[in-house]
Amino acid sequence: MMRKKTKTLVFKRCYFSEGYNGTIEQIISGINDIFPDHKDRVYNPDLFKHYIISAIEKPIQQEGVFIRIVSHDETGTGIIHLKASQRTADIEEHLPPEDTQFLENDILLYIVRNHVIACNIGNKDTLITNLILEISTKASLIDNSTRFRIADVPNALEIKKLSDIGVKRIDLDVANYLANLRDLNKGPRWFQKAFGSPDSPAALQKKANTCGKLTLSSSGRKKIDEISIDDWLTDIGQSILDDDIRGYTFILEDGSRMSSEQLKVTKRVALRQVGNTTSDDDAKAQTLLFYKELQAKGSLE
Repeated sequence: MMRKKTKTLVFKRCYFSEGYNGTIEQIISGINDIFPDHKDRVYNPDLFKHYIISAIEKPIQQEGVFIRIVSHDETGTGIIHLKASQRTADIEEHLPPEDTQFLENDILLYIVRNHVIACNIGNKDTLITNLILEISTKASLIDNSTRFRIADVPNALEIKKLSDIGVKRIDLDVANYLANLRDLNKGPRWFQKAFGSPDSPAALQKKANTCGKLTLSSSGRKKIDEISIDDWLTDIGQSILDDDIRGYTFILEDGSRMSSEQLKVTKRVALRQVGNTTSDDDAKAQTLLFYKELQAKGSLE
């Protein structure tokens, strides 16, 4: 029986800083022309982690370009011995054969101009942005001042609910909130200890095991400096969407809840499983189909 895995397709867009008039599709095509070999399209966010643009391909008789990104690290994988003993199932490290690596993860992007359909991207928007930024800068396709970000395209119907009903309370995951702040090590001592960089490995471990939530809510009063608190919170909610902050929940005036996951434009698809990943052909077909569905609805305009 053919095994299948369920994956999520997400509609995203690439947003450039002012002064750049090209598209992310042009940049990817340029990378393919300048660096046709995958060994030149490697990004190392840390010492042992490697991300590779493994393939860049134009679909037949379709606009846009496919880009596949694979990742691996320089460690082996565990092999479980099931027959060595009736009492234990021991684990042994197994290294990949020569000139190969064990696949850790892979991501498929279908890019048309600045529209992006992403398959299996998870929460790696910033990582993929940095990967493309570094390789395109190395290829001299953009200069050091050019910046862009790949971010979710908000669900228009859900956004309308936010403005029509109004926001009563906002819950923010502290980790995501702090990721958007600068100069955390400045300010009062308690603020530095709570939110700044830990000064030792032990303190880092303690902080990693801690989670928190920031809540903004109406006090019940009607006005603050002639501005309605409800309008103020709704305006903050809109700013959170504009800044692409993740890990939030809005509680609207009617009691309904709206989370960052709900505001994405997504589609769940079943793809054939191949090893610890999915069929490349299936993923390409489904991303193409999702793009055409969005195009038919007018969502790309």
